[in-house]
Amino acid sequence: MGGAMVAVIIGIIWFPLVFFSLGSAVGETNVPYDVTLEIRIGPYEPIYRMSAQSNSIYSFKPDQLDQLRMVYNNFKSSGTFINNYEAADVAAVKLSIDSGNIWGISPPDRKRMVAEINSTNPVQVRLDYKISHQTSKPEDTGIIRKGVAITLPAETEDRANLLKMLEGLPADPVLLQYLLPKFIKVTNRGTVEPVEELMLPQPDEKAASLRNITTNLNKTGEEEWWRIREECNDTNYELFLRDLPYQDCSNSIILYTFNDKVFPPTLEFISGGGIIGLYTTLVLVASRILRGFFSDQCGKIMFEDLPNVDRVLQLCLDIYLVREASEFALEEDLFAKLVFLFRSPETLIKWTRPKEELADDDEDEDPEDGAGGDH
Repeated sequence: MGGAMVAVIIGIIWFPLVFFSLGSAVGETNVPYDVTLEIRIGPYEPIYRMSAQSNSIYSFKPDQLDQLRMVYNNFKSSGTFINNYEAADVAAVKLSIDSGNIWGISPPDRKRMVAEINSTNPVQVRLDYKISHQTSKPEDTGIIRKGVAITLPAETEDRANLLKMLEGLPADPVLLQYLLPKFIKVTNRGTVEPVEELMLPQPDEKAASLRNITTNLNKTGEEEWWRIREECNDTNYELFLRDLPYQDCSNSIILYTFNDKVFPPTLEFISGGGIIGLYTTLVLVASRILRGFFSDQCGKIMFEDLPNVDRVLQLCLDIYLVREASEFALEEDLFAKLVFLFRSPETLIKWTRPKEELADDDEDEDPEDGAGGDH
């Protein structure tokens, strides 16, 4: 019994860990079916918005994953991260460098934007990305949103170039530092995070996971649209990025997603609450079962585990005997004695001691009886 209980406790402890660690083996590939990128300056109309659907999202093939491993062959932490994924779990997302929408800012908003950029106040630039993937949870929409924000300080060359663009003057592209997430980890818990392991370590956390981009305003007739480009002249690009599958710095914005597998619908009812939820469920169920088992035993143990029931059995037989002899008054006395025994655990324990203990008690009582007789 004790060994079985230990085995059950070990099973409760290890089952959630083993179950979720096998998720990569029994889970299903879950590459995003839509990735949307949006860049906004201040509170105004987004300057860039572009989406990639399934035909622009490419799952890696085994040889492409091998190529990715070769690029990071000399970097242990990068290799460890990549080895957590199979080829089908890694995807390249291809976005156009040109915004999918004409910039439709109203004239009053444009004037306010020009005034804000021309002021001495810092201007915020925000990039929001939205990743949509399949989910088997009814309460989960499968849409994950994340954002990155930077600040353009006043009286800088980039602020000056941005102001020139809005005023219709020739200007160099505006540099937006540490804004673009190049590598994105998509978890099965509904979260996304930029990956730091696939670029050179930097003191600044953003520099280790985000890329620089440039942007400029284009105009044809009365229509305006924005174009962005990834900056491809840094050490990370020379060491790693230029050799990655699908990389195209001239004509596209390429992002890479590393996607956790999801449990199939048949196992979703177990894994839906995550490892903490599974632990909580197991502990509550096990405690309820054990409590019910032992609470029932507590009321029976003093009756089922008595060491020597011969005297109690003899009392019961005497009750049957006097009943057959129609000695009802004596039967009533004997039955009252039996009821008293079971209502008094202390007396019942004394009555049901092993025979050896009863003999010792009798020997202890004999000298006292003798002393009493002398008096």
